[in-house]
Amino acid sequence: MIQLMVLLYKGVWKNEYAPRRWREGVVVNLLKKGDKTDPGKYRRITLLNIVEKVFCKLLYHRIVGALEKERMISEGQAGRIIQGTKREGKPTYCFFLDVQKAYNTAWRNGLWKQLSEFGIKEKMWRVLKKMTQCTKAQSCWTENRERTVSGTLLAVCLGV
Repeated sequence: MIQLMVLLYKGVWKNEYAPRRWREGVVVNLLKKGDKTDPGKYRRITLLNIVEKVFCKLLYHRIVGALEKERMISEGQAGRIIQGTKREGKPTYCFFLDVQKAYNTAWRNGLWKQLSEFGIKEKMWRVLKKMTQCTKAQSCWTENRERTVSGTLLAVCLGV
């Protein structure tokens, strides 16, 4: 299995191509806490292809390595403080800040320009851009055993 994934990843890297399935996700709503009838109590997340997630993790380590080399990542980013305090055996305190939809509303053209200025260029830049082009998401499929689908042409004669 690992050899197949490596072969796939090499092909994606060499051809600067992101498989269609990697750019598709299934959106599900997770109840945070509270009243189940309150739509505001749900967090929308997109489930993505696991093979794509592993590839992204590999790219992530390359990018972070390059940014660290150029001193573009501060100690306060990417969990550096937590890693440092754990290493030193110090207690770690954290707080959670819910920046609603921050990533989903990122200005993509500005992101590509910023990455280029940070030294992420050429093949890495093109592969990252390809992986975010033409992305799609859909709601989760559910099995319907109780009734027919209301949008079907047969709805008229089936009494839907």
